[in-house]
Amino acid sequence: RLRLRVHDAEETDGTGEFEVTGEWRVPSLCLSAITAGRLVVLVDEPAAPGDRRTFTPDWPRSALLAGTRTCRVIDLEGRTTDVTRRVGRQLQQMRISREVGGVVMNGDTIDLRRLDPHTAARYAALADQDRAFPEERAPVSEPGEEARRLADQLPGERPAFGSVGRRWSRRGGVLARGRFLEMRGRTTFQDHGPVLDTVLRIQPADGAPPFDAARRLTVPVDYLTVLHRTKEIVLVVSPNGVSYDVDWARSSLLAGVTAATVIAPDGEEIPVTGRPDLIWALMNLLASQGISITSPVLDLRKRRLGAVAGMAMRVVGR
Repeated sequence: RLRLRVHDAEETDGTGEFEVTGEWRVPSLCLSAITAGRLVVLVDEPAAPGDRRTFTPDWPRSALLAGTRTCRVIDLEGRTTDVTRRVGRQLQQMRISREVGGVVMNGDTIDLRRLDPHTAARYAALADQDRAFPEERAPVSEPGEEARRLADQLPGERPAFGSVGRRWSRRGGVLARGRFLEMRGRTTFQDHGPVLDTVLRIQPADGAPPFDAARRLTVPVDYLTVLHRTKEIVLVVSPNGVSYDVDWARSSLLAGVTAATVIAPDGEEIPVTGRPDLIWALMNLLASQGISITSPVLDLRKRRLGAVAGMAMRVVGR
């Protein structure tokens, strides 16, 4: 159930703005559009005088507008422009596409050289207008949306700094970072989320060149709500370097699904949400020492963390 503030981007005086409430089924891969606070809504005019207008969220276009999917345009000269989160231009492109019956995208790229001359000229005119009056990128999330944590209401593994198996740690197991390059929906849904066909780009911890791997994964629903911010994940690497398994508790904390906090030895609470590199460094420190923290709070006042408290505070920068 959503309450939407609908407005026409071409109206600047507020006359085209109103609110509507309704219930809609949201595709899992489009949940982050709600978190970002930007949706594309199709408005149907009433069939007869006195009838109400109907409003239908366009979920694939909403994911594009939110920045969950990238959007690029190749012009007639072969130059590529990234228009991700350039909301005004994207909406105008979507309107052109709808008027002409659809424009084919290669992945998330529109190639004007493959369009009919009239449509290509309309897209080119938008590009010329954007060069003359450059549009700033919209924020990752609209102001105020950070306070409405959709992830808290959805299933998924609890975000945490991560658990450590003693045998894995003693034998030299490490953590590695990866990034989703592709995520394609299927019809299967498990307890915590949908089963997706994915392609991961994995960066080995030893500095070896990154490599891509195709995986069929159950992706927690709460992680899907932040795809407009990040597509990074944490992988647990076996001591022999053969297996790379996704650690969803660490991945969700790194992605910012929930707030992460460090409590200093003197009791000071230090928020570290939105600082993935810092969180990543703390995760590696704990893993290297064989310490499990199964919550998003790293409390350095605890006796068992005394050996790493100083190192952790240096990582934090205090």
